[in-house]
Amino acid sequence: MGFTFDNSGRLFCWEKEGKVYVIDNGMRTTLLDINQEVYNVTDLGLIGLVLDPNFLSNGLFYIYYIVDPKYLLNAGSQYDDAGNGGTMARVTRYQADSATGFTTIVANTRTILIGETASTGIPCTSFFHMGGSMKFAKDGTLLISTGDAATAANNDVGAFDYGSRTVSRGIMTAAENIGSYRSQNLDSHCGKILRVNAANGNGISSNPYYSANSPRSARSRIWASGLRNPYGTLPLPETGSHNPEEGNPGKLLIGDVGSILFEEVNLSTGPGQNFGWPRYEAENTRAEHPSATWDPGSSYKKPQLYYNSTTGYSIVGGNTYTVGSAQVPGQINGHCILIGNFYKRTDLSSQYLNKLYIADYSQKWIKMVSFDMTNQVTAVENFASNLSNNVISLNVSPTTSGIFYNTTNEILRIYPTTNSAPVAKIEADNTYGAGSLVVRFSAAKSYDPDSTSLTYLWQFGDGSPTESGLKPHHRFVSNSNAPQKYTAKVTITDANGASASDSLSIYLNNTPPVIAATSLDNIASFPLNQNYPITLNATLQDNEQNPASLSLNWKIYLAHNDHQHLSSSYAGNNINTTLAPLDCELGTASYWYSVYLTVSDSLGLTTTLIKDLFPQCGGIVQTLTFPAINDKPTTNTPFSLGATASSGLSPSYYEISGPAYVIGNQVTLSGIPGTVVIRAAQHGNGTYNQAAPVERSFEVNRPLNSQSFAFSPISNKNVNAAPFTLSASASTDTPKFIVVSGPATVSGNTVTLTGTAGQVTIRAYASGTYSTDGVYLDRSFQVVYPCPSSQTINSLAYSVYQAQTALTVTGATLVTPSNQSLVLRAGNSITIQPTAGTSFSTGPNSTFKMEIAGCL
Repeated sequence: MGFTFDNSGRLFCWEKEGKVYVIDNGMRTTLLDINQEVYNVTDLGLIGLVLDPNFLSNGLFYIYYIVDPKYLLNAGSQYDDAGNGGTMARVTRYQADSATGFTTIVANTRTILIGETASTGIPCTSFFHMGGSMKFAKDGTLLISTGDAATAANNDVGAFDYGSRTVSRGIMTAAENIGSYRSQNLDSHCGKILRVNAANGNGISSNPYYSANSPRSARSRIWASGLRNPYGTLPLPETGSHNPEEGNPGKLLIGDVGSILFEEVNLSTGPGQNFGWPRYEAENTRAEHPSATWDPGSSYKKPQLYYNSTTGYSIVGGNTYTVGSAQVPGQINGHCILIGNFYKRTDLSSQYLNKLYIADYSQKWIKMVSFDMTNQVTAVENFASNLSNNVISLNVSPTTSGIFYNTTNEILRIYPTTNSAPVAKIEADNTYGAGSLVVRFSAAKSYDPDSTSLTYLWQFGDGSPTESGLKPHHRFVSNSNAPQKYTAKVTITDANGASASDSLSIYLNNTPPVIAATSLDNIASFPLNQNYPITLNATLQDNEQNPASLSLNWKIYLAHNDHQHLSSSYAGNNINTTLAPLDCELGTASYWYSVYLTVSDSLGLTTTLIKDLFPQCGGIVQTLTFPAINDKPTTNTPFSLGATASSGLSPSYYEISGPAYVIGNQVTLSGIPGTVVIRAAQHGNGTYNQAAPVERSFEVNRPLNSQSFAFSPISNKNVNAAPFTLSASASTDTPKFIVVSGPATVSGNTVTLTGTAGQVTIRAYASGTYSTDGVYLDRSFQVVYPCPSSQTINSLAYSVYQAQTALTVTGATLVTPSNQSLVLRAGNSITIQPTAGTSFSTGPNSTFKMEIAGCL
């Protein structure tokens, strides 16, 4: 009947007859069997399941099912016959036991959220149209779709179903015995989107019709109305608030199965919206339901996309376009809409990414729907057609490529056979510095979803020749003392010719801005349940430009356990704003605000500071100790985390980003390279306050073969030495050479001195390949003037001067500029007679030495 995944990729599926299974590594285990309680007739049965957002920590899951009438009314009797309709739907929560790999139920954890008695459920007067989709909103509320519970008759106004029997059984009021019009009746759960507290099933106080005196009533639970059979729903990614009291759970896509006119893809964008059924179907008035009492009027919410057996339509900018027109290219037709999911993974080529996947049960197709920035449909593309069986539901796995769907007896995966583009990632050991700068680049975290080998092409943005290899080195040469910016780019290509690129900025003669102080430095917490005013102000420093010319960007995020939501953003300095009130949920969740300040100079070099502000929840302060996590290969087996709390309470762990997932205290890698960030939290209890969360990051690296490498030492040279060759060898690829610093140049393997004394450092490197790691080694040597018995110097070039016995410096200005070195060396004596009126001084990063020693 349906399936879903937890964040580790483990599969949970359920059958209409009332069974829930866990499928892990090909092994199926029965997690729950309530067959005796479930009314498995035609469209009815166990028809919905959702895992708690923190399922891997708490094991909670929720099911939506129709209760067998005899079981409901006769103290557990079971199996009503198909002609004895008239019952209700129930929403129940269970807890799976993490100790058994979530394959068993924790005893005594069954909790009925909706339908604890015969009169408190969702009425079911027929064998059709019960909705059953459940999703969690961003604010943690549980969204439940319900159907109108009417028959398939086009003009059901209460005479075609088992309404009277449902009323006589005390399941439904007489006022609800109105067939499809229940979708418009705010005192009926039917034909709605319900928004409830997942802990107890109560309506949310920010719901549009909420009553504090009856939080479990239909009115208190309703978020949207006017739906026929919303079989599938999906919260729109990156929408909504985290605070349920704000009444902004986010936008919700609703696939409403139509009658004889149209299938609809609706979008709920706010409280109390009415989608028109049964008076309206898409943009059409239905003569079968003429009642003025239940007519929502022309203000009803029209769908984003609708279609019938021949064609489809999209409403864009208030105008209706045929799917297949220039405005909305594509094609769509069918009879039974199913909402799937967005494909956000990067393991398929771009044509499959960031699109909504929908299916049609009757036409056996799966299509991709594209949306613009205003959530209007702009294209409908075919993904799969003429499937061998009807599609019942479809979804996306967090760990496995492709689109999954189920039929009546199997779960299948469609993986495009076209080659997927690789994923490019560029890294560098340094991105800024004074003067000439040597940078070691790496593309080791790039990968191919199809697991083919990669080749690499590097462009450095300074006019130099391109290079190949996994980890090349490059010297950026400054052509002035002014700050400069170069853009380095790597293009990776897989074995089948698909490519991708990534780039990185390199800054010369430039350093990042410094955030010396902010107005938040001395603020650690704020009072509960009230607005808290703050000022966003920073004191800045910059070595290269006036701090007043720096740009500041502030972002305030509401953070919660494993994620955060943008609350507000500002540009500039000296900004007055307010933090919205927060409550505490000690023991179950941690909440706080994170303020991000990013300061940028005129070239785009940035510094970011993060300040966490915590609500004053009360209780004894506790702290977390979270040891560092060593880097891992992609093939690493699961490993345990070892954070501890000073309270002695057990921490909770959350994967914040990167190719890994966490179950309890165990981390499992996803098998691709990247940077993983894990957060440890301790949510407190009645005695202890929540602890400040602690994050640890580690690198996941693709295993690479090492290669042997040798670079011969270089002897010291006189300034007038002839060009000479370098000697280095590597087991896999030919070494290359660059000058890291000093008075020399290199071309190929030939070094030419510039005629000035000083220390030269030369790097030999082998870039490596897809399967072999890069390697490098630096060698240094001195370039000196010839060593006479004695010498007198009248002009200094800031290098090394030496004599066997006596060295005299006369008439020179002894000022050592920034980033320069001056060495005076003699066997017996050194005499300095500077120009009159000058004094000795050294600039930043400069070196001045006098040594009584022999010549080098």
